[in-house]
Amino acid sequence: VIAMVRPRAGGFCYDADEKEIMFAEAKNLLENGADGLAFGFLNADGGIDLENTRKMVELIHRHRGTAVFHRAIDVTPDIDAAVQMLIDLGVDRVLTSGQKAKALNGAGVIAELQEIYGDRIQILPGSGINAGNAAKILEKTGVSQLHASCRGYRPDPTTMGEDVSYAYLPAPHEGDYDVADAEAVRALCRAADTAAAA
Repeated sequence: VIAMVRPRAGGFCYDADEKEIMFAEAKNLLENGADGLAFGFLNADGGIDLENTRKMVELIHRHRGTAVFHRAIDVTPDIDAAVQMLIDLGVDRVLTSGQKAKALNGAGVIAELQEIYGDRIQILPGSGINAGNAAKILEKTGVSQLHASCRGYRPDPTTMGEDVSYAYLPAPHEGDYDVADAEAVRALCRAADTAAAA
């Protein structure tokens, strides 16, 4: 179980209070069974925040966990320099869409990262991956693992009243909440297994 440490939506340049929260949450998660943490710290210029990334990796590794730098990498100005920094800091895995909105569109960059750095850090494609494109992404990138939300939707009849709405999803799902869909997970696993066997 890799838990994400992310104090808010938006970007990844955090203030001192947010960083304090992240480290407190990270310690709590690791002490209560998380096998690793996904996190990302960037400076205002989009470069890797070396000090806090180092501190987080050391905390995770002290608990024998896996350190995963998440898709904050996708807004760095120089992804090669960023990945090299993560390797030097001891990060175990990097989650990336190849600096595109969806991993399929960034497959070329992901393939390059796998070719150049894959023997020193695990490259994990993520964003928009599903059973329909999993085989193509595995083939194009040469990676051995995928990250996917396998999102599904369930309705909640109390989401909207006559004059009040608690909807957070756009139409046509404004009356729903999102979940991991078990059948989507099974379909993704089947597609990945078929691709691996080919």
